[in-house]
Amino acid sequence: MPRVSVLIPVHDSADYLQEAVESILGQSLRELELVLVDDGSRDASRQLIAQFVERDPRVRAVYLDVNQGIPAALNQGLRLCTGEWVARLDADDVSTPQRLERQLAFAERHPEAVLIGSDVNFIDSRSRIIGRNLRLPTAHERIDAALLWGLWPIVQSSVLLRRETLEQLHGYNESFPISSDHDLFLRMAEKGHLISIPERLTRYRVHASQTTGRGGENCVPRIVAEACARRGIAVPKRPLRVRLHPPGVSYEADILVYRGLAEPLLLWSRNLAHPLAWYECSLAYMSFAGWGIVRALQSLRGGK
Repeated sequence: MPRVSVLIPVHDSADYLQEAVESILGQSLRELELVLVDDGSRDASRQLIAQFVERDPRVRAVYLDVNQGIPAALNQGLRLCTGEWVARLDADDVSTPQRLERQLAFAERHPEAVLIGSDVNFIDSRSRIIGRNLRLPTAHERIDAALLWGLWPIVQSSVLLRRETLEQLHGYNESFPISSDHDLFLRMAEKGHLISIPERLTRYRVHASQTTGRGGENCVPRIVAEACARRGIAVPKRPLRVRLHPPGVSYEADILVYRGLAEPLLLWSRNLAHPLAWYECSLAYMSFAGWGIVRALQSLRGGK
């Protein structure tokens, strides 16, 4: 039995799928299986998946004729996973060669963990590194608090999830089409610890056609409210209200602005009294600066 099952949902991802799959098949940890779920793709994704299955016996596939959405596709794939741990990767992202080995070794030292994430590097559509992420919280208490504030302290493509816990929770909630990962992480936090390794083990791609962060904003308040109701606590008030990507601001623009402006601010704001104030402050600064600079560039080009 493989030690880790890697689960990748695929929908019209032919442009990036080869790189994502190669990053898993080339892992230093060899005892793995790769489960690919084609979610009704209309491009060449299905043909690529068939080639991977034929080439490497560790690759298994599910083919859905109709696009069912990410949560449903993930639940279909989870039924094929046999490893003790399930690693997630999106079809446009990339794992570093030692990601799974490093996370599995960490998991063995932390039996209380049900989820292990990591920091990431941001890459663009050409796989060039364009920025580093914020120094995300590593301790369970801070990660859980950030999730309850509706923040983004965990990158889904970086996580290693305990399969037994996933099965207890019946996988992803399909009523949340975009933010189902946020809901899952909060439910997992009620079963064990969420921990993040302060190493950049995943490369998260930002490009114009990605779905992350689009259409899911309205789900988060309901997800948080439901989590608080399960725990019998009041919905916490966030110190700032942050929108990561204001209308008209591209993902790549936000990341580029972050490299020049938000990262220096992080060094100062981490000294603030509130345990997550540095995280919120940096997100707010990134969004505000990104919006202002992009609007200025649009004006110079004569855009609206």
